[in-house]
Amino acid sequence: MSIKLPYKILSGLAAVILVACLCFYSEHQIKSAPANQSAEGIAVPVIMYHHILEQSKRWGDYVISPTQFQNDLKYLKEQGYTTVSGRQIIDYAERRTPLPKKPILITFDDGYESSYQYAYPILKEENCKAIISIIGKYSDYYSGSVPKDISYSHMNWGQIKELSESSFIEIGNHTYDLHEANGSRKGCRINKGESLADYHAALSEDIGMLQDKINIITKIKPVTFAYPFGFYCKESEPILKQMGIKLTLGCEEGITTVNSADSLYNMKRYNRAHGKSSEAFFKTILS
Repeated sequence: MSIKLPYKILSGLAAVILVACLCFYSEHQIKSAPANQSAEGIAVPVIMYHHILEQSKRWGDYVISPTQFQNDLKYLKEQGYTTVSGRQIIDYAERRTPLPKKPILITFDDGYESSYQYAYPILKEENCKAIISIIGKYSDYYSGSVPKDISYSHMNWGQIKELSESSFIEIGNHTYDLHEANGSRKGCRINKGESLADYHAALSEDIGMLQDKINIITKIKPVTFAYPFGFYCKESEPILKQMGIKLTLGCEEGITTVNSADSLYNMKRYNRAHGKSSEAFFKTILS
């Protein structure tokens, strides 16, 4: 025998069940969401490296030792930080894909061969990730039969392909042939009096050439770009976006709060120079 309850009682029970389900779902979401995610976004420190050499006479503003680099990675892990890729940052900005509790981005500019000989093995040993932004002209040059030395050589295309196939390295674009500070153009910045049409053509040709070359060699088209010498200009952004670039790296010091796709352009970075211990260098950055 079935018992028929009045409609008002059934409606009331349904409402109670619905509220209980919503409360459970909300509580579950709050408990499971990473603590570092909020409507305001997440602060992501970005560290900029260039060259790693064993010769102490070469250490300076843009060159550190392999030991120092490994100490940096060990220190970051001790402090609870996790290195992430550019694509992970992009996924968070676009879709709020969860990030580790304390994400940090490690970047190398220029694509020196020392990144292959020293940085890559250390990154693998420490289970860390990094973006290496290459200069296409130099990759072409050092892929030929030319004099080479770890103190100045850049990675060849075979080395770049090998790194791109690992889970530790993301290859970024650093222009094909616009890495000049005192030439006819400062980096890839628009020239004074240059029309937008001419600038669009020049930038698209250079950066697009490297985008295509990296894609042919590695089967992956870069989504990150590093401004040569930090010479940023707002006119570059729509052009880079058209070529599939979703994250760009500048040289201004500071920490970027990632909260949208637009917040990923001209991200701030801290240059890692020789002369400070890992603790001393990261003390202000991570505080």
